[in-house]
Amino acid sequence: MAYEVILFDFGETLARTGFEVWGEASLSSLRRFGFRGSLDNVARAWSKAWEDIDTPEGVAHVEHSTDAEAYDRWRGEIERRALAHLGFQDPSPELIAATLEIQDRHQYVLFDDTLPALAALRQRGYRLGVLSNFTWRLPEIVRELGLAPYVEHVVVSARAGYRKPHPEIFRRALEAFRVEPSEALVVGDSLLADVEGARRAGIAAVLLDRSGAHDGHKPRIRSLAELLDLV
Repeated sequence: MAYEVILFDFGETLARTGFEVWGEASLSSLRRFGFRGSLDNVARAWSKAWEDIDTPEGVAHVEHSTDAEAYDRWRGEIERRALAHLGFQDPSPELIAATLEIQDRHQYVLFDDTLPALAALRQRGYRLGVLSNFTWRLPEIVRELGLAPYVEHVVVSARAGYRKPHPEIFRRALEAFRVEPSEALVVGDSLLADVEGARRAGIAAVLLDRSGAHDGHKPRIRSLAELLDLV
């Protein structure tokens, strides 16, 4: 089937954004506040804090997405939980702000295949968007990374008030492009958030499996370059 719109996840699909990117900077910051644990300790605490929030159905947090300040207050509470897992039972506002600043301002790096793939898809006439569970600054980050010439809309959980795989965030993306589910394709690295979330919303999806961890899944690509052979 011919698609009009292709919606890309951001983190670990278009760019490296995971803990391995900003974890060392976070650990250095925590050291200044007396932390003596390991990088693995920090990674587990951060993952656990978000696992406590996310559900298989997705998360609605509309009341925390009225503006950037409201969202940052909510995210600060999640960061407080992560810090509690590290032994900071009453973390100072300065510590919470420092850890959030590192995540927000770290220089994310595009995968080598991102710009060539987006340029080729745009040349073929596809309309492209970003659909991601990410922070409020994602539209700015997209511009800073040079993706704006290729991306028509950025739909991000922080502003939408819903986290994938919640169907509402997929509906918001379709509304932004004014297309039907059958006219869109989702590309992402998460079986639950991207592939299953898209399926529940009636949208086709392709799993981007850069690590090769899901050999049996179809449709699956190992790089964005392979997407050009599928669409």
